[in-house]
Amino acid sequence: TATLDYSVPVATANGQENAAAVRLRNLTIGAIRIDDVEALVAKPGSLNENLLGMSFLRRLRSYGISGDFMTLRE
Repeated sequence: TATLDYSVPVATANGQENAAAVRLRNLTIGAIRIDDVEALVAKPGSLNENLLGMSFLRRLRSYGISGDFMTLRE
């Protein structure tokens, strides 16, 4: 993370931060694997949680949220 270019402005619940644009070879969650995913890496210490973005979610067949649970369908 030290060599990334944190030049992409993003709005968070804590205000404006900068992130670095990257491309992930693949992203795997459980049995679901999506290749070649565009992603942003936040500066270390700027977020308390990881975020799953639309660059991943839009490539699924469907997804849903119910209470504290998210269901992903490939």
